[in-house]
Amino acid sequence: MFKKILVSLFAFSFASVLTINAADDPSRFRIYYPASTSATVSDCATCTVTGEGYSLHYVFGFGLGLGMTNSKTSITGGSTDYAIDAGSMIDVSYSFGSDFTFTLGYGVGSSPKIDGLSGFETTGGSSSNSLIGLGYNFGGIEVLLGMRSVNASIEYQQTFTFSGMTFTQTGKTDNSWLTTDIGVGFTF
Repeated sequence: MFKKILVSLFAFSFASVLTINAADDPSRFRIYYPASTSATVSDCATCTVTGEGYSLHYVFGFGLGLGMTNSKTSITGGSTDYAIDAGSMIDVSYSFGSDFTFTLGYGVGSSPKIDGLSGFETTGGSSSNSLIGLGYNFGGIEVLLGMRSVNASIEYQQTFTFSGMTFTQTGKTDNSWLTTDIGVGFTF
C-alpha cells in the first residue's frame, strides 16, 4: 500500500512540474530545411553530394517535441547518378530554455530506398536521425540552426545480366550523411 501511495505521489509531483512549466513557456511550431549536406562516397573522389528534405516539429510548452523528418541525398559525378531517400521518420525531441533554446532530438523510420540504379530493388531497411539544435526567439518568431545526422540501412536485391545469364544478388548497404539545417519557429 505504501508503494502505491509513493508512486502516485511521485507521478502527481512530476505531472505538476510539467504543468507548471507548460504555463510559463510558449508552445512552438518549427520548420527545418537542410542548408548544406556533407558525406563521403567510397571509391569516388569526384562525387558531389547534395541534400533535400524538411522537418516539422511541434514543441509543447514544457519542452517535449513531436514531429517528422524527411531527408534525401543525391550523389552525382560518378559513373551513375543516384539518390538515397531515408523516407519519413517520426521524431521525438526535448528543448531546454525559453528565449534561447537548445534542442536534442532523435527519430526513426522504416522506408528508406535508393533511386536511380538500374536493376536495383529495395527489399527492406530502416532509417534514423539525430538532431542538435539552437534557437533564439525574437518575440514570436524563432530562428533555428541545427546539425542533423541521418542514417539509412537499406536491404536490396540487384539483378544483372552477364553473357546472356541473369544473376540476382542480395545485400545490405549502410549510408549516412550530415546536414546543417536552418529553420524558423513560431511561438504561441
